Amino acid sequence: MENEKLVKAKSFCNGEWSSEKLLKNPIRPNGDFFIQIVACKEDFEIYFGGSYLFSLKYSLSLDSITGIRLMETMEMYRVEMEQL
Repeated sequence: MENEKLVKAKSFCNGEWSSEKLLKNPIRPNGDFFIQIVACKEDFEIYFGGSYLFSLKYSLSLDSITGIRLMETMEMYRVEMEQL
C-alpha cells in the first residue's frame, strides 16, 4: 500500500515510540468525517463513522496521559470531550 493511504497509530512514552499499527485509511481527501477516541480500561478504542477501527494499548496509566495528538494535514472544527 502507498504510504499516504494508511492510518498510522503509535504511542510515545519515556522518550520512545511504540511500534506502529498500520491500517487502510478510510478518510476521503477533503471529505468530512467523524472519529471517536474512547478511553477504556486498558486501551483507547478508535471508531470511524461509528464503526470500530482499532485499539491502542496504554503505555502508561490512563491518569498519566496528558494529551492525544492527531498529526498530518487535518483540520478539526468540532471537538467534544465527555466522561462516560
